[in-house]
Amino acid sequence: MTLPNPSHPTPNQPAPSSPNSAPTQPVHPTQPASSNYYQRTSTRAPNGLLRFATPQDRQSEQETALLLGRLWNCEIKSFGLLSPVDFFAVREGLLIGVLELKTRTHASTTFNTVFLNLRKWGSLMLYHFGLGCPALYVIRFTDGYRWISITEVDASKWTIGGTKTIVKSHTDIEPVILVPVDQMHPIFTPRDADF
Repeated sequence: MTLPNPSHPTPNQPAPSSPNSAPTQPVHPTQPASSNYYQRTSTRAPNGLLRFATPQDRQSEQETALLLGRLWNCEIKSFGLLSPVDFFAVREGLLIGVLELKTRTHASTTFNTVFLNLRKWGSLMLYHFGLGCPALYVIRFTDGYRWISITEVDASKWTIGGTKTIVKSHTDIEPVILVPVDQMHPIFTPRDADF
């Protein structure tokens, strides 16, 4: 499998009547599916910055990156702790894409949409247009993996979303784009993985 070609996007749904109008489809509750999210504690990075990623978060990202690297015949590497985007993909020494990876604790059919932080969307768009390579948003659900090219995301469908209360920082509540799950491309189900 090769990285998807962003020059062949799927058709976008019609835009709402105004750029910030509320969507008509059901949206996520503000509380994440995992109730322990509100009990997260921070650790300090070697440079003193607070980190809120759990070992399970990092393990899920590593597993997903390894799996996608195998499927797309590339090596997926982390940009680093403070990068606005999680990963980049390399094949034969060439940059072939950038990826934002998220893990959800529910099935892909639980909600009609997933959140993409507006700041992440902006960063992915900059990488896509600035570097001329695909920029993908990849979600690991409990029942499979889905991706969408950043050029397929309709940024006019946004809301203010996040947590009920601030857990990590002020960015726990921020503008988010509602990405329809049915517009995301399935990769496969977890039972098809060979690791």
